[in-house]
Amino acid sequence: MAVNYEINHANVAKLLFGKTFYPDMIPIYPDLRRRANAVASRARVLVGKRTGRTAASIAVDDWRAGPFWWFRIEAHTRYSYYHHQGTRPHIIEGDLKFRSGGRTVHTRIVHHPGTRPNPFLKNALPEFMNLREATMFRPI
Repeated sequence: MAVNYEINHANVAKLLFGKTFYPDMIPIYPDLRRRANAVASRARVLVGKRTGRTAASIAVDDWRAGPFWWFRIEAHTRYSYYHHQGTRPHIIEGDLKFRSGGRTVHTRIVHHPGTRPNPFLKNALPEFMNLREATMFRPI
C-alpha cells in the first residue's frame, strides 16, 4: 500500500506570509519581522543620543537562505561598533581641532581616556521574546 502526500502550496504561503484561517496558526514571516522591528525600536531607545545619528542609522535587514529566515539589525555609522563595544585608552594623532570649554583648541596629539561600552543592540535582544502572545494574533 503506497502513501501519497500532497503539499498545498497556497496554504504554506499563507502560513509563511499572510493571514490564515486557523486562529492558532501564526504567519511566520510577519511575526518574525514584527519581533525584529521591536528589537530595533528598543535599540534606538537604548543607544546614547549625542547627535541621534546612530539611533537614526539602526535598520532591520532580512533575507531567506535555504529553509531559514534571517534578520539582521545593524547600526550603520562608522563609530557604532566602538560605541557598542567601548574602547581602551588610546592616542589620537594628527592635525586636530576641537572645542573645549567654549574655546577652540588646536593640537597634534590627544590622549583619549577610552569609552565605556554601551551594548545597545545586545541589550535590546530580550525584546524579541517579550512580545506578548496576544499581539501575535490578528483578526482575519
